[in-house]
Amino acid sequence: MARLMKRDYCVKSGGLVVAIWSLAGPALADLFEQALSRVSGL
Repeated sequence: MARLMKRDYCVKSGGLVVAIWSLAGPALADLFEQALSRVSGL
């Protein structure tokens, strides 16, 4: 029973990570590109 609960928790956590990443990914990529252009002076 404990094994099943732990597995369910991992699946839910993984789904949450994917959801957050899909929402925040484009914003983080844009932020990263801006930081690179400031550092490289382009």
